[in-house]
Amino acid sequence: MSLIAGAVLAVVFSGSSNSLPSSLEATRAITFATRDRIELKMDVIKSRRSLGGQAAPAILFLHGGAWRDGRRDLPNPIQYELAQRGYVCFQADYRLSQEAPFPAQLHDVRAALNWIKDNAEAWGVDPNRLGVWGMSAGAHLALLTAYSKDALPEKDAKPVRVQAVAAVMPTTDVLEMYRFRLLQRNVRSDLVGQASPEAQLLGGDPEQLKDLAKAASPTSYISSDLPPTWLVHGVKDQTVPAQQSQTLASMLGKAQVRRQLVLLAGLKHEAKWDLFQDGVVTFFQRELGTPSR
Repeated sequence: MSLIAGAVLAVVFSGSSNSLPSSLEATRAITFATRDRIELKMDVIKSRRSLGGQAAPAILFLHGGAWRDGRRDLPNPIQYELAQRGYVCFQADYRLSQEAPFPAQLHDVRAALNWIKDNAEAWGVDPNRLGVWGMSAGAHLALLTAYSKDALPEKDAKPVRVQAVAAVMPTTDVLEMYRFRLLQRNVRSDLVGQASPEAQLLGGDPEQLKDLAKAASPTSYISSDLPPTWLVHGVKDQTVPAQQSQTLASMLGKAQVRRQLVLLAGLKHEAKWDLFQDGVVTFFQRELGTPSR
């Protein structure tokens, strides 16, 4: 289902207030894993109001930045809105491509979700109601984590399952994304060839690493038992074209996976939070339930 709404690789942030509302509390920089001597941190944002002992759904956000940049602790008005509605919200690091090649990023997101499950009682979380979402590179990792199941396992790591996934402007096919930029004119030199985000993510030329590129692509894991998926993409996005989300949505439809694709007519590759905040919130309310107050 597609909806049309009116309205650089690094995401441009704009829109809602950047400050944490006084009704929320944030616990910052909790170490959830150490990989290659890199401490991976987690922020937890939740309402100051008690839910009367009821466990709430948890929602993990993954930042964008072409897998080589970005920060978990940037303001996120959508996470703030979800927390005000009673969800326990998490924002996690993952190793960037200059720190470790794929599948390190996937392993880190899985570790973050397992940390949430292992510490569910301490944070008032229902471990059976987990959602994950992200923007740009983080959207790719959210989808990949939700879809890949037990593929690309890490030694002694526990499998992870989520009940809902949302993705804002995701790459869904790494090799096709790499090829897309090679065919474009006037593309920045750091976005194509060996300097491209895709080559840096894989640690080499995607054309020479096709099996790894396939393993890194959410479109490689389509099956009928995938979690409900919400996608949003800008029609004017020339960095990651909307075709990436459209192709995935079509494949999900053929597999009869519950999904929704929202196409925004005025959106480029940018975080105009207000344009998709209601969609993200409504999706998680529908799929994870509304926390009891």
